[in-house]
Order: sequence, then C-alpha cells, then structure tokens
Amino acid sequence: MSFRPTDQKFSPRLNAFLPWFVGTVIFLALIAVVEIFTGWANVLALWGHLSSITLATAFALFAISHLIRAMRIYAYVTRVTGDPFRTTLKLSLIHQFTNNMLPMRLGEAAYPILMKRYFGAHWSASLASLFWLRLLDGVIVIGLLLLVYVWKFQELLWLALMGVLVSLTMYLWLKKVRPEIMPKWFLQVIDTLHEAAPKSLSDVAILMGLTLACWVSKLYALALFITSLKSMSLSAALSGVLGAELSSILPIHGIAGSGTYEVAFMAAALPHGITDESVIANAISVHLFVITSTSILALLVVPLKVRNYKQSTAT
Repeated sequence: MSFRPTDQKFSPRLNAFLPWFVGTVIFLALIAVVEIFTGWANVLALWGHLSSITLATAFALFAISHLIRAMRIYAYVTRVTGDPFRTTLKLSLIHQFTNNMLPMRLGEAAYPILMKRYFGAHWSASLASLFWLRLLDGVIVIGLLLLVYVWKFQELLWLALMGVLVSLTMYLWLKKVRPEIMPKWFLQVIDTLHEAAPKSLSDVAILMGLTLACWVSKLYALALFITSLKSMSLSAALSGVLGAELSSILPIHGIAGSGTYEVAFMAAALPHGITDESVIANAISVHLFVITSTSILALLVVPLKVRNYKQSTAT
C-alpha cells in the first residue's frame, strides 16, 4: 500500500483553473454589487450625457496613447530587428487587450509569447524589458497622481517630498548592499535586468518622454469621458483614473480587470469628497470605455500581416 505525501503541490490543471475561478467569482460579485448599490440601468443612463463628438474625441485620444505605447516598445526593443513598425503595433495592442481582459495578470504572458513569435526574443530578455516598461509606467502614474493630489490638497506637498526622500534613501542603501550576501538566483535576475536596462541618459529621456506622452493622452481621453458624464470634477476624475490604472499592478482581479479597477477608482476619488453612489457608476462607465476601446483597437490590428520568426528563419 502506498500513500501520497500530504504536502503534495497543486496539480498543473488546478493551478491553471484557479485564476479563472477567482477571476470569475470577482466578476460575478461586481455585477451583483453594482446592481444592488446603483443599478445597471443608472450606469447605462450616464452614457446619455455623452455626445458623439465627445465619444469620438475620447476614443481618438485613447488610440493615440496606444500608438505612442507601441512607439515606446519599438524605440526600446524591436527597432534593431529591422521589422516594420506594424509588427510592434500588433504586438502592443494584442498584449494590452489580453492584459485588460484576462484575470489575475495572466494577460502579461502575451508579451513574451508574442516577442518570441514575432522577433525570436528569449523569454528572460522579454520579461526584463517588460519589467522596465512597467516600472516606467508606475513612476509616471504615481508621479501624476501625487501632482493631482498636491494640486488639490496643497498640505500633501510635504508628504510627497518625504516620499521622494525615502525612495532616494532606499536606493542609495541598496547600492551599498554587498553582493556576497545576496542569493545567486537574485544576482542572475539583477544581471538580466541590468542587461535589458536603457543604456544611456538619452535612451532614458526618450522612454520617459514617450511614457509621459502616452499617459497624458490616455488620461486626457478618460478625463474627458468622465467629466462629460456631468457628475465628477476634473481633479476627482483624474485621481480616480490614476488610482484605477495603478490597480493593474495587483496580482488579484477579476475577468477584464473587474473589481479592483472600480475599487481603486473609488478609493482614489474619495479624498475629493465624492462618497455617493455616482462614483460607482462613473468607475463602471470608464472601465467599460477602456475595455471597449481596447477591444476595438485589437480587432483592427488582427488582420495585419506580420512576419513569423520561425517561418522566416526556416526560409
């Protein structure tokens, strides 16, 4: 008679099922919560305040932000391959689509998969470049959120300055940590990240400029959309959107980012004194706009013919 060990790990099938189960539960919970507290009819009624010109302008600005995002990947990673820009554009938009739609951050896997398919890039190099791109996004979004709060609440200026000081102190301390006390695997990760890092100040400046332009265009689109719903101020709308976008770094969220996006939107808008049920409707509405716009853009690039790396190397 044989017995299985009690500390046996989850099976691969269960590990693959668990994110979808958790994501579906969060998604269904969000549908129920919205219906209980504000009603889906009220959410959809908000869209009646939007004119076709406003909606088209917001979508155009949203599309421009994704174009700039693809330009950032092209300038940083794929330009050296000699492939046309449309390959990077297709990669970027499909990656953003999967990242927005799949639960529990599963969509991030599309980036290394597509980098391997289109450019033959190694997994570690792709993940390292994705790390730096996400780090740039985080720096810009957090910086813009602090600016919005300081603009609205001047007393938070000292808190923002303290945060910068603490971050600088931590950076200087980490630089002095002796490599001998670090695990070997950690040093290998650091080496990979260092190899993928921008190589010069001009590269950093270009990437920061493209990242800032990308987010300004996207925030302008979403703020225009929200303020047109006639229920939130510009500062509250910007805070809500920035908080919601920051929620994308969390490992837990439902299908299509449901749940955490709305909660983060409401939490970021709360300091502006918005506590009524309208904030839920605004959070849902802007999230629907993001999902719909991203889906349309992804569908537009699917027919683009791009080189498959394996096929091109075989010939």
